[in-house]
Amino acid sequence: MKELAFEDFRILQNPPKTPIQNNNDFSDTVSLNTLRFHKSIPGYEETPLVSLDSAAKKNGVAAILVKDESKRFGLNAFKGLGGSYAMFRILCKLFNLDNNLADYGTFQHPDIRQKCKNIVFATATDGNHGKGISWASKIFGCKARVFMPSGTLEVRRKAIEAAGNAKAEITDFNYDQTVDYTAKLARENGWMRSRRDRPCHIPPGDHQLAKAADCVLPDH
Repeated sequence: MKELAFEDFRILQNPPKTPIQNNNDFSDTVSLNTLRFHKSIPGYEETPLVSLDSAAKKNGVAAILVKDESKRFGLNAFKGLGGSYAMFRILCKLFNLDNNLADYGTFQHPDIRQKCKNIVFATATDGNHGKGISWASKIFGCKARVFMPSGTLEVRRKAIEAAGNAKAEITDFNYDQTVDYTAKLARENGWMRSRRDRPCHIPPGDHQLAKAADCVLPDH
C-alpha cells in the first residue's frame, strides 16, 4: 500500500486488483471521436460553463467555474455521456461496426434496430448512472435492467424507468452487494454490462465534460 502524506490528511493507495493497461482512451483522437458520436444524438447541445464570481471573491481566487449539466439530454445530469458511449462501443464490437464511422444514425437502420431489441444491458446504480443507461437503451433500441441498493427512494426508481427503456428494481442489498447481484443475474441471463468491458468506455465518454470546459477557458 502506498501512502501520500499531506499537512492535514493522508491518502492510502491500494494496489490495483487487475493489471493496469496502457490505453489511449483519453487521447485527442478518442476525445474527438467520442464528441462526434455524442453530437450525432438528437438533442445534443453544449452545456454552459458558469462563472461563480461571488464564490471566487469570497475564497480569494481568480475564478470558480462550474459546468452546468442540468439540461444534458433532458436528464438533469451528465451521466448520459459515459453510459451512452460505453453502450455504443459495446454494440459496435458486438455487431462488427467501425466505431470511428458509426454514430446514432447507424443504430436507426431497421436491421440494426432489429438486433438491438433483443439485447439487455444491466447495471447497478444509486441513481444517475442508471438513469443514463435507461435513456441510452432507448436511443439504441435495447432494453435495460437497473438494480438499486436498499434505501433508495421510490421516486428515483421511477425517474430511471421514465428516462428510457429500463426496468428498475430496488434490492434488499447494500451497494456493493447490489453490484455482485447484478453481475450474477447478467451472467445467468446473458445480459450486457456497461462497466464490465475492458477497457471501460465510460470514463472517455464522461471526459467530454473536462475537454469541453478546457476548450472555452482562457489561456492560463
